[in-house]
Amino acid sequence: MFINIAYQSCKVLLLAVPALLIVRAARRFRAETPRRRAIMALTITLLLLWVAASYVTAAAGYVGARVLPATQARLMFLTTLNYAAFGSGLVMLMGTLPRRRVWPLLGVTGAVFFAIDSFYLRSTVIYNIAILLCLVLVPAIPAVLIVRAVRRLRGESSKRPAIVASAVALMALWVVASFVTFAAISVELPVRYPTQGRVINLDALNYAAFGSGLVMLVGPAPRKRVWALVVVTGVVVLAMVLFWVMA
Repeated sequence: MFINIAYQSCKVLLLAVPALLIVRAARRFRAETPRRRAIMALTITLLLLWVAASYVTAAAGYVGARVLPATQARLMFLTTLNYAAFGSGLVMLMGTLPRRRVWPLLGVTGAVFFAIDSFYLRSTVIYNIAILLCLVLVPAIPAVLIVRAVRRLRGESSKRPAIVASAVALMALWVVASFVTFAAISVELPVRYPTQGRVINLDALNYAAFGSGLVMLVGPAPRKRVWALVVVTGVVVLAMVLFWVMA
């Protein structure tokens, strides 16, 4: 009975969450004219995340149906609850002022999907998304860095030399991080999937986090958390050089 409820809930959520995302995006699109491009980009990103989560959930249910009933039930209940929580987080993120609790919710539920796909399903979905993410980030981060630096140059004329020097230094750090990340991926590609997929996924997550930190550092007053993010992810990149790429 409860397994059937879980299946039906997933079917309802599959269509309900995208519908809510589109409705909330349309409302913001009408009210916030200057930010229409950002709203459209956010909507497309959230819809793609929902498609990936839906695939992992459906695959977990298919695999669970082939194992013992007890294991199947636990897996389905966990996956359905995680699926619903992830969808709720995406919908709340589309709000005008998403609360801080939304980000931990998406982080935890996204990590559960990562674990299910990497350690249980052993599929190549998240693995392929990770490599695609890295390819997209290579030109995207420098573009955003340049745009934010130009905006600061216009608004803070007295700090122009410092802003230019900061932007150049961050671009150089991004080039180094990109070289190390793709070198690590090229080393991991010949390895069989279980190790390969998990490590490349972690490489991509660290790469994305490092780039996000660099972009936030170009802001007028970066918070201490931004520095902590850049330092931690930078240490991971350095560790990749010392213990993985150069091994």
